[in-house]
Amino acid sequence: MRVSAKIVVIAGLFLAFLYGLNFIYAVSKGKEGGTFGDTFGAVNALFSGSALYFLVLAFFLSARS
Repeated sequence: MRVSAKIVVIAGLFLAFLYGLNFIYAVSKGKEGGTFGDTFGAVNALFSGSALYFLVLAFFLSARS
């Protein structure tokens, strides 16, 4: 399994884009307090999922070498 640095950078930029898009949406709706914080739940799930993906990727790459 070969993963290039370009794919990792693209995945990181995509996650940053989604986070920024969610932030703009949350600010434009004018929500307050806890409701504003709840809008980031989906993005936190994306970061957790990507962390798990990269952890498994690191495991496979270390097992291969």
